[in-house]
Amino acid sequence: MKILIVDKRNLIRNAFVSLLKQIKNITIVGETDNIDECLKLCKKNLPDIVLAGEIDATLIKGNITHQIKSKCPKVHVLIVTEEQRNAMLDDFASGADGYISSSWSSKELENALNHFHREGILIPRKMAIRLVKELKEKPGFQRASLTPMEAEILRLLCQGKLNKEIAGILGKNEKSIKNYLHVIYIKLGVTRRSEAIAKVFSGLKVL
Repeated sequence: MKILIVDKRNLIRNAFVSLLKQIKNITIVGETDNIDECLKLCKKNLPDIVLAGEIDATLIKGNITHQIKSKCPKVHVLIVTEEQRNAMLDDFASGADGYISSSWSSKELENALNHFHREGILIPRKMAIRLVKELKEKPGFQRASLTPMEAEILRLLCQGKLNKEIAGILGKNEKSIKNYLHVIYIKLGVTRRSEAIAKVFSGLKVL
């Protein structure tokens, strides 16, 4: 997994370099404190993931995720932030793939990146709760034609729960959950869990 780090804070950037060097199968392909250099490194080094922290707002048009995705759409962007972050819907509308907590240990970071590699989206549990709350309060949703069970499965999916966890909560086997998800994806017009979650976050009312 190739990772590029962009953050104007030297301390945070250096901390993540140190943490990532402790993780097997991780290659740091660059680090920078500004968006222009980040975009150049994306094109040159083709990272799988950009860990995007704070950037001087006066130096970019729009937010950092939008800048990266508009130039390098195949690069995944994980936002480095605190778990108290607000306005997360805007992050996903700009193409963010999830969050990395700035307070995690190397082991927590390793587990999170492995989870992201499997699932394609990364939302820490505390942030998922805040995100669902923010979603419910957003006016003007379109409503999807999901059954109550399908809507509940999608709600749990949006909280970052894995298929096995959803099965345990709902008292079903994991194969049944996969079958439900297949139907949900068809109804939402998507092909994978990250796209389903992104569609909910973009304004589809199913919760």
